[in-house]
Amino acid sequence: MKMLTDKIQIGSSIVYELLASLFRLECHERLIPEEHQKFKYVPEELNKWVLNTRAKISEHIKQEINIFFNYESFLGMSLVQPIWENSCYENIDSFFDFLEQYPAKDLIKSFFNTGFVPDMRIENIDDPIEVKNFLVSSSLPEVEKWKLTYFCSAPEETKRRFITLLKDFYNTIFEENLDMVLKFQLKSISYMEENLRNKPYEVLSKLMQLNFEGTNDKDKIILIPSYYYNIASLTSYSEENQRLIYVYGIAQPELENTDDIAAEKVLAAIKVLSDENRVKTVGILNSSPCYGYELSQKLGISSSTISHHLSLLSDIGVIVPMREENKVYYQVNKDNIRKLLKKFENMLT
Repeated sequence: MKMLTDKIQIGSSIVYELLASLFRLECHERLIPEEHQKFKYVPEELNKWVLNTRAKISEHIKQEINIFFNYESFLGMSLVQPIWENSCYENIDSFFDFLEQYPAKDLIKSFFNTGFVPDMRIENIDDPIEVKNFLVSSSLPEVEKWKLTYFCSAPEETKRRFITLLKDFYNTIFEENLDMVLKFQLKSISYMEENLRNKPYEVLSKLMQLNFEGTNDKDKIILIPSYYYNIASLTSYSEENQRLIYVYGIAQPELENTDDIAAEKVLAAIKVLSDENRVKTVGILNSSPCYGYELSQKLGISSSTISHHLSLLSDIGVIVPMREENKVYYQVNKDNIRKLLKKFENMLT
């Protein structure tokens, strides 16, 4: 890991990349950008890897990937903080050793604590009332709630299945691309070092779509590039440790620094705003700022779906995310909406 400032560090991680590759394999179509001008940032090699790998692996492995890396719950990605805390993010053998030693019930608790109920944390998976209250309050789809309920009843079996999936996938698929992935990670790290040299928080605000003005001066920010995330990203914040881990797709910084043709931006924005739930989201945020879980409850949609909508609305500048403690709130950017509508009017008249 390289220290860019006394609070910001960046480095490669083959362990986070392994998890990201499984998430990509399961959710590739959901991670493809809707905006036409972003297609060029998704390399054909990545599309081919997904198709070839899906054709190569067994139906059983596909089912296991769907269980642990489903777009609606992304349970396997919940280990981001424990992996860092146990210093096993760089070495795959250390990671597998950590998993073997990690208590099965703690693994299941990690699966629960992924932000679906931001104000709650489950402490005892053996308590059916606590589990029920947590799941009732969550915005997970019913099938994901039943999945977690089953995991609580069979933690050791769940742990065995999860470790077996990771090891099998690493040995049969992932390892052969290791050198290529590391090369892309190192290239991205060099790019980010150069761009973060001056005004690092200003650059990170644009990249992460977060307002760092109210950032706790004790917060640590860890940046991890990922080939398989491409233009997507994952943000994990530990309030207890005041640590923000940001796993970002290697194409994302270049995308954020690129000025596309104004007309293309306008047309892409109009397409984004053609969705009913996104219009409703803007309407709700016009009344008062909200965070993702609140919006999912008000709209009656899952956390992953509202996260997708919020990402698109942020991309076009219609809403602005702001972090307050361990929550990310969203508010409407009315000036940008007026500018957008004025440009669209000029295109039509």
